[in-house]
Amino acid sequence: MLTTGEEKDYKRIIRMINKAFRSCFPLLLPKVYRNRPEYAVCHRYAQDDKGRMIAATAVIPMTLHVGDRALKCAGVGSVATLKKARGKGLMNEMLLDAVKIGTDSGVQLMMLGGKRLRYERYGFVPSGFHTEFKVTDHAATRRKTDGYSFLKLKKNGGYLENIIRSHDTLEMRAEREKDNFSDILSSYFNTAYVVLKDGEYCGYLVKNIFGKTIEEIVLDGAEITDVVSAFVKFKRLKNVNVVVSPCREKDTREMYAFADAFKQQESISFNVLDYPAVIETMLVYKAKSVPLTDGEFNLGVDENTYKISVKSNTVAVTPSKDLPDAVFTKSQATILMFFPNNIYAEQYPLLKAWFPLPLYISAVDKV
Repeated sequence: MLTTGEEKDYKRIIRMINKAFRSCFPLLLPKVYRNRPEYAVCHRYAQDDKGRMIAATAVIPMTLHVGDRALKCAGVGSVATLKKARGKGLMNEMLLDAVKIGTDSGVQLMMLGGKRLRYERYGFVPSGFHTEFKVTDHAATRRKTDGYSFLKLKKNGGYLENIIRSHDTLEMRAEREKDNFSDILSSYFNTAYVVLKDGEYCGYLVKNIFGKTIEEIVLDGAEITDVVSAFVKFKRLKNVNVVVSPCREKDTREMYAFADAFKQQESISFNVLDYPAVIETMLVYKAKSVPLTDGEFNLGVDENTYKISVKSNTVAVTPSKDLPDAVFTKSQATILMFFPNNIYAEQYPLLKAWFPLPLYISAVDKV
């Protein structure tokens, strides 16, 4: 039996997941576990017959802005079971419970980070994508970087308002609470830097403390290649990886022309709970930059069918009782919609024209 957390359970929850993962979650995820007792209610936990907490998981609500629309989302995380309680079906119970919570509360899209073989049977499929560019110190020396400087962002310190405004210009972004913004940027052992040009604010970037990856970079007018090059010189790095969202087309083009190497990487494991809302929202967003091919297609996902209609770049997606034009499993449909270069659309011209959809979430917004 699972119990919903209360504020009085907050410290117990943290102690249990710290023990299960042999980690320190207030450092790993300060946005949830550093003096945020209001998040206790987002947890469900199990106890043994002596009232000791032995397993827990979190379902954290979030909003994903996509152009002029928004999707009601939830991140599933901290799926923890103490070693002595494993093998008794607790994880299975918690994951089924988490998906039911999402479904019952009207969540349209869920996400979770973890091993595919462990979580795919609950509907979570690695998908979405971004491009990761590798920039070496040799490439950086070819750029003129005079005038750039970088400051570590202090918690709720100067320039935070500028950073929030920069983030809110992104076409696809997770909504971030102002009073939690600094802790969000520092989640998963990241550090945020203010980017200055001749002493004036021109953006920010977020770099992993232990790795060599810039997980997020948002600039106001500055060229991404110049800023990355200046940062490589500033930190005296041999190389750095730069993650760029598929929605940042200008930055992507510039990095393709500049970087030493690149690869496309899945974003996280997504679980679509409301296919009409998610497909329509993402297709409407894509139609702003790419003319969509007119047509209708009845997309079968397991036992359900959804009619996708596009006419003059106007999109409508509804449940359908018509016979499907093609049927996919939930896993196949997720990859079809959200990951490039997949094989599932090859024999369906309309699907090949419409998909993939540029679904993406920043690393610091994951749970």
